[in-house]
Amino acid sequence: MQKKEKVGALQIKMFLENDYFVKMNHKKIRRLMRKYQLFFTKVRKASLIKKWQKLPYNTVHALTC
Repeated sequence: MQKKEKVGALQIKMFLENDYFVKMNHKKIRRLMRKYQLFFTKVRKASLIKKWQKLPYNTVHALTC
């Protein structure tokens, strides 16, 4: 891993297993990341399409016209 590369808990888990042969649960890795404030990943925004799919048809039709 490079120094400024953005990685998540699952990527760290794979890195530990493949390079250092350390078995660790991904939940434990997330707890450690939270404890030491290692939040490198962005929180993804919710998809607008999924929000629109939950609305009734009449509301979506009225918003697009």
